[in-house]
Amino acid sequence: MEKNLPLANLKRALFYGSLKPALPTTLMVEPTNACNFRCVSCSKQNGKDNRRVQFMDMNTFERIICQFQDLNNIIFCGLGESFLNRDIVKMAQKAKENEIDTIRLTTNGFGLTKTIAKSLMPFLTHINISINGFSPQSYAEFNGVSPDYFNKVVENIMGLVALKECSGGNLKVCLSAVLTRQNLSDFNYAVKFTKELKADLFVVLQLNDFDGRLCHLKISRDEHNRVSQKLKRDSKIYKIPVEFIDSFSMSRCHLLWKATYISVDGAVIPCNGYFDCSEWNLLTQNFKDIWHSEDFVEMRKKVVSGKFPYCKSCSNGPSFDNITFPWLYGKYIKPVLKKIICRA
Repeated sequence: MEKNLPLANLKRALFYGSLKPALPTTLMVEPTNACNFRCVSCSKQNGKDNRRVQFMDMNTFERIICQFQDLNNIIFCGLGESFLNRDIVKMAQKAKENEIDTIRLTTNGFGLTKTIAKSLMPFLTHINISINGFSPQSYAEFNGVSPDYFNKVVENIMGLVALKECSGGNLKVCLSAVLTRQNLSDFNYAVKFTKELKADLFVVLQLNDFDGRLCHLKISRDEHNRVSQKLKRDSKIYKIPVEFIDSFSMSRCHLLWKATYISVDGAVIPCNGYFDCSEWNLLTQNFKDIWHSEDFVEMRKKVVSGKFPYCKSCSNGPSFDNITFPWLYGKYIKPVLKKIICRA
């Protein structure tokens, strides 16, 4: 470790900064870990998440959110379905009252009734609906539900978009899907499907396989590139933006620097791989103390040096050791050169 210390310090200075950074501006909150779907890509189905079912109450949510003074982004997400928590509208309203600029919610869309949509519309800025299949059969196989659910979710999305158009709201409606071997062919229709439903954006998610349990669903780099090129072409044809959240496209992971995840029971999750073993909790500890603790400093050091165990297969961005010069040029050097040329 001593031999690599100068290189590690250079990596940190160039890409990360302090090992005790300012409090994060992005907060991810898990309203519940209960779910009405059985998606093949989810940790709940492969034994990774073994927590008992819980629902966050408003008192817990308020105790959590009051510890973050400079939030500009809150995301209601996690391993459960947000709409199964009866307080989800109140939580979104509380976030709005705290003057948080961006309020996002992730859902499978089945519970997105017109009543719920109308109640949430004044508070959310973005809603992300996980599709994972673009026909009744493929949707049912991936999500572990009846094929009838597909038509129900499509109906809910169309109702949400219609409500948005009538109210003149600025809510961004995003559709997303996890790219796996099982639904690979479905991505040929993804952008067209998004266009037909009048959604604003299609998001491609990478499968996170931290312990090898989902290796049978992983695709190769070549397959990923072929799908990406197809989606980019369709994006231009249908005039629908496509966003890629994967280790091939993201710049680098900042989860331990600029964002944090709080689970349904108040646990602070430093990374997706820690779902069932977090030892830090906001109901008994102060977040600032956790954020600047030696445990978190050591984890940041491991991320910088490429030794954090979950980085290799995560969608939040590559560890520095996986960065190639073309990637480095495209993400950092080229944009800087463009700015210099424009100013000249």
